[in-house]
Amino acid sequence: IQAAKDLKIGKGKRIVTILYDSVRNYLTKFLSDDWMVEQGLMDVDKLQQYTGQWWWGKRVTDLDMETPQTVRDTTTIETAIMIMDRNNLEYLSVLDFSGEIVGAVTLGSLMSQMTIGKVNLGSSVNKALYKDTKMIEIDCTLGRLSRILESESFVLIVKDQRLHKANDNVEIKRTVFGVATRLSLLRYISQSADDRTEVNGHFHSHLNGTA
Repeated sequence: IQAAKDLKIGKGKRIVTILYDSVRNYLTKFLSDDWMVEQGLMDVDKLQQYTGQWWWGKRVTDLDMETPQTVRDTTTIETAIMIMDRNNLEYLSVLDFSGEIVGAVTLGSLMSQMTIGKVNLGSSVNKALYKDTKMIEIDCTLGRLSRILESESFVLIVKDQRLHKANDNVEIKRTVFGVATRLSLLRYISQSADDRTEVNGHFHSHLNGTA
């Protein structure tokens, strides 16, 4: 009321008032560094000073990533299951007709959809996509990747490609560069750690003796 008087808004006008509350309902989100990093809302490099991990600022391209196994979104669920069974996989990347990544299908997503009768073996995989498929760019740090992998078993590493068409038109297409898993990250950390030793507070490589 006082604001209306001070601003001389006058009669017959509407005033919208926004009232804030406490963050009690968001304690596991906005007050969680892990959640903020996973959503890309916090600079993970700033957290390195707290973790002290030498690999924190490294890029996902340093990993020995798995080669992505992909299917088209029109592939039947029966075929997808056969591919995963034959190759001992738990997920497949899914591409649309243009070859752009649209997500992934997992054994978990297939089972949850099939057991309730929402899809069947003849349904296409785009009917049972894992909706929470995490995708990150190739310049993502291992620090951020590690936070995502705390809740996800795999992450798709994607890269934008520029497709030049007629009349100087350029189409940006997102493609799968690789797949990062908990195992690939742990393997990198453990193998690289074997080649490093701390001497007088500095890390040196066993291979070349340089810091």
